[in-house]
Amino acid sequence: MFADRSHAGRELLPLVKQYSHDIDLVLAIPRGGVVVADGIARELGKPLKLIGAGKIGAPHNPELAIGAVAPDGETWINEEISRQLNLGPQAVEDLGRQVARQKAGQGYGHEADLEQVAEKGVLVVDDGAATGATLMACVQALHRAGARPIGAAVPVASLEALSILEDHTDYFLAVETPRDFMAVSRYYRDFSPVEDDAVQEILSKY
Repeated sequence: MFADRSHAGRELLPLVKQYSHDIDLVLAIPRGGVVVADGIARELGKPLKLIGAGKIGAPHNPELAIGAVAPDGETWINEEISRQLNLGPQAVEDLGRQVARQKAGQGYGHEADLEQVAEKGVLVVDDGAATGATLMACVQALHRAGARPIGAAVPVASLEALSILEDHTDYFLAVETPRDFMAVSRYYRDFSPVEDDAVQEILSKY
């Protein structure tokens, strides 16, 4: 159990330090991931940028991520969840287009330039991974951009997310990987929404 996102970042830091020589840039998924990544980037002395993906929620259960729209506009879909929900390719594509439209124009002005990450070691940080969809969309965009090595780190991850992300990153780090995973929020005493002002305040230090 983490007190809050800052505490979670401190707990994650010892794991990340083992790979510090592979990290040129820390990429945080807004907004919760920014708070987790802040202390990590400062301790490592690395730049902190944002990388965002739009979560594609399941119909009638938007909190369940069936995929995500990557920062380069490509879509990653969890095929197993889609099959379980009997969602055909067209339905998933329509949901993805809706998310892409919602993402258009959103930003904090501190996003990573994917054209500048080739041959750079990157670490993607979020405040947790339930299905791993958002992280996977970001990781695949970084692969397409030529970043290497690519790591990802979260305070808590489901075993499903662990399995997916270990297969698509050079290293995946998590403090907790509970067998009976519940919502990410259940592993924090304080999981209050992160306001835009808090994100901007953190980013202003980099």
